[in-house]
Order: sequence, then structure tokens, then C-alpha cells
Amino acid sequence: MTDASVELKMHNPNGFRVDVDRLEYALLLTADTVASGRRDEPVRIEAEDSTLASFPFTIDLGSIGDLSGILEDTLSLRVDGRYLVPGTFGKVGRPFEYRHDIPLGELVEDILAPFRGLFGGDE
Repeated sequence: MTDASVELKMHNPNGFRVDVDRLEYALLLTADTVASGRRDEPVRIEAEDSTLASFPFTIDLGSIGDLSGILEDTLSLRVDGRYLVPGTFGKVGRPFEYRHDIPLGELVEDILAPFRGLFGGDE
């Protein structure tokens, strides 16, 4: 496992300020969780504005099974998470999800060909 961090721009399109108290998130490739993290520091995003925030995470590439099965024609990326915001009767947890399919086509075969033996495929 490897610890890392990424800085992302968060945008608030609303006409009011948004305060996020905590975020928990996981990155999945197909159905395998390859990274997860949690940000405990609050993030304040003013109305119709953006802000940069750092998100720590732990990468676990060992959780990925056969890479050749994942990297066929399309790489399915998904981020699942939950964030806490102040509510009328205390903090409220809200789920979020982001999905993106990345078409790979023949590019994958060209990239993986020299490494087939490492991923359990034919040499």
C-alpha cells in the first residue's frame, strides 16, 4: 500500500456557501477498490466559487486481480463517497458517485504486450 495525496478544485454552482465537514471516498477500477481516503478538515466553498483542497488516499494496487481483464476495451472508473454537511438538526451525511468510462481500444494491447508474463497472460 502507498499513501498519496491529490489536490482538486471543488466548484460550488449554488447561490449560497457550502461547508463540507468531512469527506470519505474510494476509487474503483471496474469492481476493484484500488484507493480510498478520508479528509477530516472542513472545506468551505463560497457561493458560485471554487476552491482547491488536498485529498489524502491510500493506494492498494494489490487488490486488482488480472489486469488484462480490466484493461480490455474500456477502463471503468468510479469514485464512491460520502460527505458531511451541517444540517438543521446536526451534521447530515450525503452520498456521491462519479463514473467515467475511458475507451482504450488497441492502445492497451500495445502497452501490455511486453509485460504479459507479469500480469498472468501469455508470454
